[in-house]
Amino acid sequence: PGRIRLQYLAPERKELIYNKRTFWKYDVDENEVQVRYGVKRSQLGVAFQFLWGGANLSRTFRIREARPFAFGRKGDICLELVPRKRQPMFKKLYFAVKPGTFLIRETIYTDRAGNKNRFIFSKVRINSNIPARAFNFKPPAGATVTKLP
Repeated sequence: PGRIRLQYLAPERKELIYNKRTFWKYDVDENEVQVRYGVKRSQLGVAFQFLWGGANLSRTFRIREARPFAFGRKGDICLELVPRKRQPMFKKLYFAVKPGTFLIRETIYTDRAGNKNRFIFSKVRINSNIPARAFNFKPPAGATVTKLP
């Protein structure tokens, strides 16, 4: 709980890792690492809150059923979330949720410029005895490392 590791395969390979203290962003193709120490969960932003659960999303967003479009799988629950307060990173979020388990299968966020970013979740493991060391990161040899404030 309270840890996350995301591995993006396309269009660029990158990893995001958070272990309750430190946040790493690793650009695999460029062999560049950005690291921020002493990060609290609340500092990661509202876009991450849905991944942990426990947050009352209806306080932060206006939620409604999304209009049908090429999103999610047949039978998924599709939702549109519009932030109640202006967010710097996004204008809207969309979720495709698996009925019954309510796991998020896909999300799309629209940024302030109108660009759409689509994330399809696969091989999701939640609280399945993943060792804490899986949420640590050691920059690879030769990587450029930038410490963020």
